[in-house]
Amino acid sequence: MSLYNHPLSLLVLSFAQVLLIAGLLYIRFTDNFAGFYNTIFIITVICSSLLFNFGFTIFKKLSLVLKSHSKATGTIVFYQLYLHIIIIAFLLFDHIYGRNYTAIIVLYPFLIAFFMTARITWRACFVALGSKIYKVFAAGSTALLIWSIVLTLLGLFYQQRFLSENLYTIVLVYFALHFAELGFVLLKIRKDLNVSQT
Repeated sequence: MSLYNHPLSLLVLSFAQVLLIAGLLYIRFTDNFAGFYNTIFIITVICSSLLFNFGFTIFKKLSLVLKSHSKATGTIVFYQLYLHIIIIAFLLFDHIYGRNYTAIIVLYPFLIAFFMTARITWRACFVALGSKIYKVFAAGSTALLIWSIVLTLLGLFYQQRFLSENLYTIVLVYFALHFAELGFVLLKIRKDLNVSQT
């Protein structure tokens, strides 16, 4: 096992990611230490990329396990990982160009697909791996799916402000938390996969 694939490396990356994202959110909402934002952002992108690379191996293994239950679910789970790339692209676009109504409208179908596939993924993990935390994740994905639809409809038919401010804030905070917990979730999935295969 390489040092990079070692669970301790993933744990260190996970804690670093939490601290980095907490720092980014603090700077973003308070404007304190704004001069460090770009540096912390770049380090966070590097850390996220390392976690994503580690996650690819785990999700590939997870999709194979879930394909034994349902071929469609296994495929959905594998491609759900790729939807993270769209979200990362949105966060990078936001970092470079700022809050943008058009970007949110373009992102919306991918956001819906992300939450729908996340819901399927977590429900399948609960059935196959048995941990109740996956049920909580499925409920969270369902809630965010519903809220994103409601806010988008309000933004399209009532005021753009609902979409450009509220959905934007939900997306930003959700994905900050999502990427902060990513390493810990990967460790949990890895542990559950190892237990299920013994």
